[in-house]
Amino acid sequence: MIMFNINKINSDAVAYFGITDSINKAGYLLTDGTLLDFSCGQRDRVQDHREIRNILEDCDGYNDGLIRFVNLGNIRLQNNGFQLCKKLTTQQRRVIANNYNRLDECYIDIVDNKGNCIKSFSYELAPSWKILKDIDEYFEAA
Repeated sequence: MIMFNINKINSDAVAYFGITDSINKAGYLLTDGTLLDFSCGQRDRVQDHREIRNILEDCDGYNDGLIRFVNLGNIRLQNNGFQLCKKLTTQQRRVIANNYNRLDECYIDIVDNKGNCIKSFSYELAPSWKILKDIDEYFEAA
């Protein structure tokens, strides 16, 4: 069994990709609230989420790195939503509250440890507190 050190992996990810303050440039939201910069100096995110495999050892297959990185508690960010598999950290909650408030459309996918979607939420103009409440309720019931 491969053991993962989340602090080392996230530190390697920051060193490799850099960080950003812009949710539009970010590919992932780390457990400590850091946004990984997937913009390559552009205005928006341009790198594929699967490029996270570049900082992981022994990735098996095209999606393996992405799935493993999300399984650590990191959140995969998309244009109008995000994908997660673990309960939110306080730092992640803060970033979500500040960036996912009353969007025209927003979706949240909760995935299992193999990357399969097990619960989806879809919103129109929802306040961020509603999004956070739904996520919390899901993990409390699980």
